[in-house]
Amino acid sequence: MFIYTLIYAYRCSSEFLPLLRGLKLYNVTKYGVSKNNHVFHFIQKNKLVGGCRRKKNSFLFFLNLKKKKLPHLLCFHSEDCEYCRSMEKLLTKLKEEEDVNLLKLEMYENSYNFELLQQLDYNNLCGGLPYYYNLKTHYNICGATTYHNLRNWALDRKCNPNEPPNEEI
Repeated sequence: MFIYTLIYAYRCSSEFLPLLRGLKLYNVTKYGVSKNNHVFHFIQKNKLVGGCRRKKNSFLFFLNLKKKKLPHLLCFHSEDCEYCRSMEKLLTKLKEEEDVNLLKLEMYENSYNFELLQQLDYNNLCGGLPYYYNLKTHYNICGATTYHNLRNWALDRKCNPNEPPNEEI
């Protein structure tokens, strides 16, 4: 199974190292990326498998890490956000029922997470929290939503990015 980890680079490929530090999944050195004593040396020619043009002079790259079970569902949230706290119940219900792995990224404690959110929401269509992004399907959800919509997003199905919540919350 291929796992895609989001990496953003402007013109220089060495600029994606700080974003990996922001995800807190790896120990990043100038020699490579390591987790659980497995070292992946990433060279742009061998490991970067795809690119998507987002803005002028900037690319969104995906690093292909084989044989790793890493979460592909990113949840941007904050402790101070009222909607984020209200969505916690739905996220725990989703974890229990569907057994999905979610990577929660705190916005105000880590500036790299904020930069990653700005790159994913590249036209600032959402501009708020909570923000959910699926790295496999590139579907996103902006703000609080229903459990059914959140479940479709987590199971890699089509979802409505702006579906308002009902009385579930």
